Amino acid sequence: MRKELSTVALLQARLDRGLDYIELFVPFALSAIGHLDSESGFRVEDLQGRLLNDFALHIPTDTCRVLLTRAKKKDAIYREGGRYFRDEAFDFTSYHFTNEVTAITRQYECIGARFAEFLAAEYQESVTTDQALSRLLTFLEDKQVPLLLGGNLDLALDEIDTEEGVSRRTARFILHDINASPETRIQLNGLLQGIVTKQAILLHEVAGEKGRFKKLRAYLDTNVLLGALGLEGETIEAAQCAFIELLREAGVELYVFERTLAEVRAILNKMSELIATPQGVKALRPTDLTRELRRRRIRPSELRQHIALLEQTVRGKLHLQVAELPDRVPQYTEDEQSLAEALRRRARQGDPLRDPRVTHDVDSVAAILTMRRGASSSKLDDARAIFITRSSEVAKNTHMWWTNQGFSGIPPVVHQYWISNVVWLKSPGARSKFADYQAGALEALCEAVLQPKTSTWDLFLTTLEDLVSSGQLSSDESIALICSDLADSSLSRLEDDLDEAATESDANSIRDVIERLQEGQSAQVMDLRDSLSDEQARAARMEANVRDTAAVVAKWIARPFFFLVFLLIVFAVLYGVGVLGASPRVKFFLVATLTIATIANLVWGVHLNGIGSRMESALAGRIVRLVLDRRDRVPAE
Repeated sequence: MRKELSTVALLQARLDRGLDYIELFVPFALSAIGHLDSESGFRVEDLQGRLLNDFALHIPTDTCRVLLTRAKKKDAIYREGGRYFRDEAFDFTSYHFTNEVTAITRQYECIGARFAEFLAAEYQESVTTDQALSRLLTFLEDKQVPLLLGGNLDLALDEIDTEEGVSRRTARFILHDINASPETRIQLNGLLQGIVTKQAILLHEVAGEKGRFKKLRAYLDTNVLLGALGLEGETIEAAQCAFIELLREAGVELYVFERTLAEVRAILNKMSELIATPQGVKALRPTDLTRELRRRRIRPSELRQHIALLEQTVRGKLHLQVAELPDRVPQYTEDEQSLAEALRRRARQGDPLRDPRVTHDVDSVAAILTMRRGASSSKLDDARAIFITRSSEVAKNTHMWWTNQGFSGIPPVVHQYWISNVVWLKSPGARSKFADYQAGALEALCEAVLQPKTSTWDLFLTTLEDLVSSGQLSSDESIALICSDLADSSLSRLEDDLDEAATESDANSIRDVIERLQEGQSAQVMDLRDSLSDEQARAARMEANVRDTAAVVAKWIARPFFFLVFLLIVFAVLYGVGVLGASPRVKFFLVATLTIATIANLVWGVHLNGIGSRMESALAGRIVRLVLDRRDRVPAE
């Protein structure tokens, strides 16, 4: 594993040197040639074996021939009688990498040391730095979708079922360390890039022309869209938005089928029905979407708003074009029935949207094949159209159906890991976007690994129902536990403990989790009450300050106004008495003013000083309402 780490690190260090993809591997070939027998010569197979032995590189025969041609151009070898010989004048010692490997791998040893410390502190597990690095590298390699178009794709896309506890511990460390140290995120991204580069030697696609795509249309699947819309959590949203920007930077034309928008609406409609009732909340299957709905306590009205604004958001926020499905041409769409059966067979049982999902996927495949008009290509540049999904099952089963139909080349459906890696290798200008996507994708992947298994979640729900039936829990309390922020993490921790003890989840262990969740909720309720009391006290103090300030302001506004009214009345009386020859209109105004003032005084007891006090009170109340109403509106804005 140390050898493989060195190779990955060396590849990553050469990525930014502006070399073409094959040239990245030439130094490895020259180093291997330097250790081959030159007296009797060597064959292509000998170079393959040495590369595997020295650098853990599985290089295809055709690629080895290309590497030998590059070495020949550098005057490092010559060929006679079908065998290759070293040119002893060439300095092969400069390709031994010893010093470079030591410097590059030292930074990764720091990660291994931190991982070993993490395992000792969190799980009392003792491992060496090399063992920790080996586990980390294995996790990153296994969880990446290899860039293979051949028969191994079905294996590459399978979920890893072995050593789940090891995977969870590794994922937990990655999330812990990247949040604690930004440098770790950079180092892990470097490791991933080296892994992708190493795997891509098996992919013919990367041998094509470099640069932006010119005529490639990509149609995004429902799961990509839900993630980019922020309905599956912030981590997935960041990863999917970065993925879309990566494709756009590489020149890919981005579309979404109207049929896909319809499926998103159907899913959100179904979710709005389920979250409207306690039984519906219990029926939510553990997915990224339902976890986010539970975590954010999203109401049905909010989902209906998402539905109403869906197309506007897709066009405005994500800048995707919306396209109708083209008319089917049976000549190009092949055996749709067998594809539907393959997808339905592997779809999750009990999913109320299973059949509509299968229909959507079949319609999308038929649309891509119709747009291709029967053309097949091994180069992504010439594929015309592809459908991109996050589902390994959809990508895998479509690929198997594609090959069973006798076709080769780029299948109609590709996994987003695959195309993101190809885009990154073919379009150097998109590498900064790829780093953003890769960082988000790794974090989302680790969070997915840490989610409890479906069987554990089902046992959790069953145990809650039993507690409700026995009267130990109310229905509302069970719903609160299901929606608890701590439910998923607590069940995941339980699986860690059970893996260590080599036992399965049972009702008793689930009951222990429920008790801890109740204790946590009680503490949260107490904290909430304390917080609410503090907030109420703060609001009361603020309101008192506002009233005091408003009274002062009202007094300074009302008193000058009252003084002007008083002067007007005095002036009117003096003017009316002293100037008897005034015009009838002026006399009428003065008499009316004095009459109204007299009646008000006699009937309602209104005095001049009362007018001033009431004016101050009314003005102060108005100021208080304006300030407090403004304060209440600020959070909503």
